[in-house]
Amino acid sequence: KDSVEKPPEILKTEKSEHLKGIVKLQEGKRIIKLISEESLFDKKTLEELKKMVEKEEKEKIEEKILAKEEVQLVTFKLGEIEFALPIEDVQEINRVESITNVPRAPYFVEGVMNLRGNVIPIIDLRKRFGMEFRPYDEITKVIIVKFEGKLIGFVVDTVCEVLRTTRESLESPPEIIAGNIDTRFVKAICKLEDKKKIILVIDVLNVLTGEEKEELKEFE
Repeated sequence: KDSVEKPPEILKTEKSEHLKGIVKLQEGKRIIKLISEESLFDKKTLEELKKMVEKEEKEKIEEKILAKEEVQLVTFKLGEIEFALPIEDVQEINRVESITNVPRAPYFVEGVMNLRGNVIPIIDLRKRFGMEFRPYDEITKVIIVKFEGKLIGFVVDTVCEVLRTTRESLESPPEIIAGNIDTRFVKAICKLEDKKKIILVIDVLNVLTGEEKEELKEFE
């Protein structure tokens, strides 16, 4: 503040009515003119600008807090590619015990399972993602997920773990994804720097198209 000087008389014109002071730097070789915000804006506008700044600062703080928020993912594998589902989408995980084929079932439905009296359509994610079929074995699992108010099952090669990470580790998926997986199936990628790997987070709602969702209703 000590370096701020009053504007010299020669600068006091109508054009300089907003000038509040000047600062001389580099022994006068550089001069900065200070503008008076009070003369530029009325009191109401200044209050609105202040509120805008405060709102922006609050949003930045909230974004930082949200970025550190914990996210839990159920990770699984199809071949060498690791995928994940948000834990809130997962109802339970079962072994492949008995999948019953259904005549004239949609091509994407592998069959149905009886889960405690509920008939649940089963989708093989390898088949859905256009990957080579792999025979089921003792490590093959069915992940039961909540899908638009009902349950469906996803057959996967194996379930790995419940991963705890933060939102800041999630990024938008790139245009090209490993294994030529259709980008519409993936809503985010999880980068784990310490483990030097990338996990593809599946978008449950986009596993089926709108037309396929309609076809699925016959299993209700």
